[in-house]
Amino acid sequence: MSGLKSVNSCNLDFIPNLTVNSGDAVNIAFSGQHTTQILWFDLAGMGNPNIGIIGTLGMGNLAFTVFNPTGLPQTASIRVIPYNGNCAGTPLKAAWAMSICTG
Repeated sequence: MSGLKSVNSCNLDFIPNLTVNSGDAVNIAFSGQHTTQILWFDLAGMGNPNIGIIGTLGMGNLAFTVFNPTGLPQTASIRVIPYNGNCAGTPLKAAWAMSICTG
């Protein structure tokens, strides 16, 4: 069959839930099989200013310093989508959450 190209499906490696304190540096290095790019976005849509994630979407690793001025636990819900070229893989479920505790 000419004109057809086989593309390996891409997927993400498991990312565990995290519990961190205000002031902690977080650097989540996403990886996966046959993955050439990673797109992540904050499911709150506009970011949670009580967490410290700057912006609502990004590419590659997710790195930020936890900022929680509220004195109350916060949760960051992030969706991560792997790509292999122009083909999107299965996103990491929105259930992945990061509990933010006061330090």
